Order: sequence, then C-alpha cells, then structure tokens
Amino acid sequence: MAIINTVAEVFNISKEEFSDISTFVIEKEAQKLDFENILIVSSKENTNSLSKFIKTEETDEDISLLRIKSCELYFLKYTGIQVVSLNGLVLDNKRIYLFAPGSTIKLPKGKPIYYSDVVSHYLADSDSAKISFNVNNLFFTFPNGGVGLRDISLSEEQGKLVGIMGASGAGKTTLMNVLSGLTTPSSGNVLINGVDLHNDKQRIEGVIGYIPQDDLLIEELTVFQNLFYSAKLCFKDKTEKELSDLVDKTLRNLGLFERKHLKVGSPLNKMISGGQRKRLNIALELIREPSILFVDEPTSGLSSRDSENVMDLLRELTLKGKLIFVVIHQPSSDIYKMFDKMVILDTGGYLIYYGNPIEAVSYFKTADNQINSE
Repeated sequence: MAIINTVAEVFNISKEEFSDISTFVIEKEAQKLDFENILIVSSKENTNSLSKFIKTEETDEDISLLRIKSCELYFLKYTGIQVVSLNGLVLDNKRIYLFAPGSTIKLPKGKPIYYSDVVSHYLADSDSAKISFNVNNLFFTFPNGGVGLRDISLSEEQGKLVGIMGASGAGKTTLMNVLSGLTTPSSGNVLINGVDLHNDKQRIEGVIGYIPQDDLLIEELTVFQNLFYSAKLCFKDKTEKELSDLVDKTLRNLGLFERKHLKVGSPLNKMISGGQRKRLNIALELIREPSILFVDEPTSGLSSRDSENVMDLLRELTLKGKLIFVVIHQPSSDIYKMFDKMVILDTGGYLIYYGNPIEAVSYFKTADNQINSE
C-alpha cells in the first residue's frame, strides 16, 4: 500500500477516486460498494442507496462495475464461478477487467449487458435535456417514382451515438435528410419529444444540427474568424466579447485553440490538416449547441488516426447528453465498437438491422447459417 499511495500521490489521483478504486478492489461483497460511481448487475433486489443497479436473471454472485469519471474509464469484476463472459472471453473471478467501449457481458441466462446500457445509467444523473426521438413507419418516394425508404421505424434518446451504414444507393443520405427535417417523407412521421418535425418546425427550431460531408469553411479566413463569423450569424443578442469567449471555449473543447490564427486554406492548398478541417466543420454547428446532431461521413478522406480523433469527439459529445446520428463507410473495428446502435440499410431503402453493433455480427452469421455465429 505504501507504493500504491506514493504512485497515487505522484500522479495527482484525487482522494475520492483513490478511495473508490481501493474499495472496489478490496471488497468482495456488492453491498459494501455503495457509492455513486459503482453499478451493480444482480438478480437480487437492490439494497444500496447510492450505487446504480441493473436487474438481471439468476446469477450466483453480483457483477460490479466502477466508473472513473476523470478519464471516463469503466472497470469490471465478478467473484462468482458461473460462466460469465466479457467480449467472448470467460471472466476469471480473481481479476479486474477494463470495460471498454463496445464491450458486451454475456450472462448464463437473460439478455447481454452492453457498454451503452452501463453508460446510460450514469448519464441519467446528468442535467442534460431529455430527448425522445421516434420515427414511425417512414416511407419516401422520389419524384421519378423510385422508392428511397421503406417502412423505417426507430426510437432513440439522449446520450446515444447511432451509426447508419449500407451499400451505395441504399438510402443512407436520404434517411439522414428525412430524419433531420431537410426532406419531407411521403408517409410516416418523425417526433421529437412528441413534436412532429415536418409539420411543426417552429416549435423545435435550433434543436437539430446538420454537418454535411462537404466543407463549409471560408478559405481566406483563419480558424477563429470562420467560427466567429458563424457565431455572429447565430447569436444576434451577444456582444463581441461574449462571442469571442464562446468561440475560444469551443476551439479549446475541440483541440483547435493552438491553430486559431492559421488560415484555413483550400483542400488543395492546406494550412491545417484534414482532421482539423473536419473538427472545425463540426465546431460550426456545435457553437449553436443543438441537442440532436446529424453528421454525414465525418471520416471520409481522413487518416485512421484523424478518423478516430473525430469519432472520439462525437463520442464525448454523447456523454454530455447529445443524440448523434452518423452516416459512416467502412469503419475500423475500433470505430464500429464506439456506436451504441447501428442502422443498416439494404439497396432499395430496406431496414435490415437495427440494434447493438456487436450483435449485428452474430445476427448476420445466424441468418447466413454459419457454424460459428456466436
């Protein structure tokens, strides 16, 4: 403990987090882990007053998860002897595991527990606005008679990152345009907190942000000027000083503050990198603080490192309570696992999958009668 105490001190780990971690490691019984950053998965009744709780089917021992808020990491331990697996690997009851984005806990009975289930329990405490986004029996027909979308129904809430995938021409951008209110559907409706998006637009003005695939930047202006100009168009009541502070704060949040005086330049004559351009495009919408964000192909044309940075940024925004829809092509497995839900469309506008991204793999393997579907 002397070594551990010294390490904690040198790395400036706060006393509260140090106490939470040591209690989590040492205590065997879930009842003794009654503090805010703990989540218990159990079949028994919840007797704790502070910790979060997920009810499940019969298990011999509880599963405990610890959230370390300062770096948004989650750890898991299970002290029983049943076969409980994390991402396909059976848990050893003497070890503590990292519960990374995209992780799945499979129990002996009952449905699996996903990373998004765990995160949403912590989000429930935050003071972000509650959002319900419901899509009912959406159809869309093009003027030439071709069918773009067929009977699409979805239901989402705040704090979720939702991916939209599908073959070229499957209707991804059409779906994005209808969900964001840019295009009116032929039938069906989109309800945001019960308000019809297409028939009652005034009541939900400013709630939706849309980030297209194309650049919206003015080449001759600097990073700061681009964002300041956009903010000035959005907020007519704010003073120059308030706008300047708001722009600086947004640039800091997106890691662009050091680049604020660089000219943006054109895609052919670059002054800032592709990843920084994409983050600045996101900043143009974010400065308005919309609750629901639609992003069309944020990673196309970027290096794998830049792609991950942009997706990390979107993931972070969902942790602050936003609902984000992203059209994405060929994500790496790491990026794919970041999504809470995946919407997969097939040519002709058919919805062929809607659910947890990791489960999609076994769902399609089962549909294809593959031996190792699990």
